[in-house]
Amino acid sequence: MMIWGEFMTGILENLPAPDSAEKKHLVLGIHKDLDIDDYHNSDGISKTGLCILDIAPKAYQEFVHGNRRPDTKALRIGKAFHAMLDGTFDANYAIGPEVKSRSEKAWKAFEAEHG
Repeated sequence: MMIWGEFMTGILENLPAPDSAEKKHLVLGIHKDLDIDDYHNSDGISKTGLCILDIAPKAYQEFVHGNRRPDTKALRIGKAFHAMLDGTFDANYAIGPEVKSRSEKAWKAFEAEHG
């Protein structure tokens, strides 16, 4: 009888390589200030990838070939939270002014400055 670890090892060994030719090789260890895109585009498997693989190997196969989830509000908040934890928030995000509506002059000026 095959145990779960052997089963998953067999699946991982038989998955085709991701399409991206620009995979980065990271040395094993803790990497501070690692951009989230670099994290997900490095060789190896991410926490997100492990969660998807646990649900369905076919879904993981699609995930590594670029068929990512749509950009949702929850995903954007998660990326921003991850950036706060790894110290890259200030380089990638800007906090807008408190306004009642994004049609206000202060918001328009913020958008013009930060894109």
